Amino acid sequence: MTGLVGYFGYQPCEIIQQMVNQLEHRFANSPQQVSIGELTATIATAPEQANYNYHAGVWRKDHVTLMINGFFTGESYSTKPQEIIVNYSQSGINKLCRLEGAFIIVLYDKESNTGYLIRDGSGQKTLYFSQLEQNLFFAVEPKAIHQLPLFTREINNAALAQYLSFSFVPGYNTMLNGLYELPAGHYLIWKDNKYTLKRYFFFEQESVKTFYQTQDRNKSARHFKQLLSAAIVDRLPTTNELGVFLSGGLDSSVVTAELAQLKTKKINTFSIHFGKKYPNELDYALSVAKKHNTQHHEVYIKPKNFLQRLSDIIWLLDDPIGDPITVPNFELAQYASNYSQWIFNGEGGDPCFGGPKNYGMLLSHWYGTDFAGTTKQTREINYLKSFQRAYDELDKLLTPDVKKYYSHDTDLIGVLSPFFTTQIPDTLLNKLMAMNIRLKGAHLILPKVERMLQAHKLNCQQQCKTDPLAAIEF
Repeated sequence: MTGLVGYFGYQPCEIIQQMVNQLEHRFANSPQQVSIGELTATIATAPEQANYNYHAGVWRKDHVTLMINGFFTGESYSTKPQEIIVNYSQSGINKLCRLEGAFIIVLYDKESNTGYLIRDGSGQKTLYFSQLEQNLFFAVEPKAIHQLPLFTREINNAALAQYLSFSFVPGYNTMLNGLYELPAGHYLIWKDNKYTLKRYFFFEQESVKTFYQTQDRNKSARHFKQLLSAAIVDRLPTTNELGVFLSGGLDSSVVTAELAQLKTKKINTFSIHFGKKYPNELDYALSVAKKHNTQHHEVYIKPKNFLQRLSDIIWLLDDPIGDPITVPNFELAQYASNYSQWIFNGEGGDPCFGGPKNYGMLLSHWYGTDFAGTTKQTREINYLKSFQRAYDELDKLLTPDVKKYYSHDTDLIGVLSPFFTTQIPDTLLNKLMAMNIRLKGAHLILPKVERMLQAHKLNCQQQCKTDPLAAIEF
């Protein structure tokens, strides 16, 4: 499981247990606790049958304490925790920023009394934090922090406007004042009772380096095939039984095909539907399952079943995400937990490879009109409209008191403008895909699936979003 809670500072010993109690579903295995200097934290141990590149626990050497929850991939696949401590001692925190995979790292240097929090480049793992008095609290879910007696729960009005516009809260903010999400590809430094954030993973720049190597379509296709295959192999657990959420779409079908080619594991595939009178893709999913000889399951999602669990789903989701597939994700995970503890899926493929919402953006770019074709508008406004949420209704939905505490130009337009004005990437489509990866991927798609699977103690293995370098095509 991916349970991790803690703080830098000094608090009564019962505080850490209060945080753990809020996330019981993430501490199925025997957790490890550490208390040294200003660091107190509890972490879940590695799940059963994890591959040897999965690390969950505490490691110490000299004045450095290291906590890892997650796994390493690619060139970092064989990296051992002890090596990370040595690399830090020799080269500082920047050496750790070269790690690839899906992980949260906590590092505490007692000699300099400095703490670090690191989130992986794509944001498959989440980490939240809040400075309360002279302490910095952190946890993989917000509820472990906002339920503390020290925390005052107040709605963040800017985040409310963002949620109504995007259907998630992008970037650094959450729905509560004073509670923040560590952005993907960033690390936090805690020193002298204050924190600073630094972005370390610039996948856009890394992609530019490979531009001239991937102009040939056939070469690009072969390169992507190699990356996808390697990504799946890197995530294989030792268990003999795997699960795949198979929608029948391209992304999950490709993942299923790659797993089947390995011919080393029994594969269960799971598809959902809402009854015969509603459209579905069951035939496509079944065709893929038959071709690759999987044990296929069709799961009927009924409102009468999930409505009674809706409050639990909202509690587990915590920071709100307005994606209608969230509840089906929960129901499917509950069913799949009877067959496998390791689930693969193709979540995030659409945003990485263009994305249907980008069609309107490209048309607007080419023809200079909004989606109705009537007036010329900015790219930022068109992007907000592309979500088809409540952006156009904010004036009607928000009270004057709420409007007073958020700025349209800062909290909505200002979130998007840096993506459009940056020089790298240089084309609009690549700018849009970078936005999708850093905003929708890290704050909607990946956290949603991870939370719903963790609710049933499942381990989520997502390929399409874990290697952004493979996603942007120039």
